[in-house]
Amino acid sequence: MGQPVFLVRNFFSRRIYPLHILTPTATAGAGEILGNEFARVGDGCRDPFDYWTSEQANTQVIGKVTCDRIRTADMFALDRGHNLAGKQVVLECSDDDFATAAQTAFDVVLPTISSTGDIDDALGVRTEEGAWLKRFPSRSARYWRVRIPALGASLKPQIVNLWLDLSWSPTLLDTPIAPDSHELAGEEAVTQTGWAVRSGVWIRRRGRVSMRLLTTFDYEIARDQLQNQFGLNRPMWIAHDDEQADRAVLALPRLGTIETEQRGQDWFYPRVSFDWIEHEAKEAA
Repeated sequence: MGQPVFLVRNFFSRRIYPLHILTPTATAGAGEILGNEFARVGDGCRDPFDYWTSEQANTQVIGKVTCDRIRTADMFALDRGHNLAGKQVVLECSDDDFATAAQTAFDVVLPTISSTGDIDDALGVRTEEGAWLKRFPSRSARYWRVRIPALGASLKPQIVNLWLDLSWSPTLLDTPIAPDSHELAGEEAVTQTGWAVRSGVWIRRRGRVSMRLLTTFDYEIARDQLQNQFGLNRPMWIAHDDEQADRAVLALPRLGTIETEQRGQDWFYPRVSFDWIEHEAKEAA
């Protein structure tokens, strides 16, 4: 089993980084469509109609974020609902607002099927619900952009959400680990003969993460990621195993408590535990 990976911070989120500037650019005057602006890519809403697209088809589209200072990133996530499977996606960064040659973080043709995969794979990983995740060698820059070359005749990109930031991998997750647990809910009425009549049911994944931290520095990272970000009801990508990132889930904290305790008897550094639920689960077929 590999290491867990978490990603909650996001350069494209104005909630997390209110001083970041999101700028769409495109060739041949392919502007934005009202209601489908680039500013939507960091809002965390998974509604399939809440997406960024361009006005003109078959045109290269670029979405740029200007950070408030030089920032480091090593992970990218493209949420489900996109139409880029089998298409080229390029992530670039720059120290001079792309006045000179850009640095390429990755240049990938996205996979078209979901299969067991490592998050560090050259092609990234398509999750079981159709999102795409990739971790890459860390880079630091103030200017970042996602570039999508022209898709072909009559085609325009459709992007629901983007994440870009520095991921976090705690060393020790306590057992049991149950990444595939889920809940089934709905309304049910039982007749006098014992037959059950159910409404349409909904399914969403849920789980609990418990970890032991190894250093004081680990605690500071956990405090920022979990208490200051995830604990404020901000969606977080959870891959329990970076070698099986196709099972990753986008989660929110379950109502309750994110526990941080330091016992001292059997483990000197703090332990952290929290419950999560899947964020806006995909409707069951």
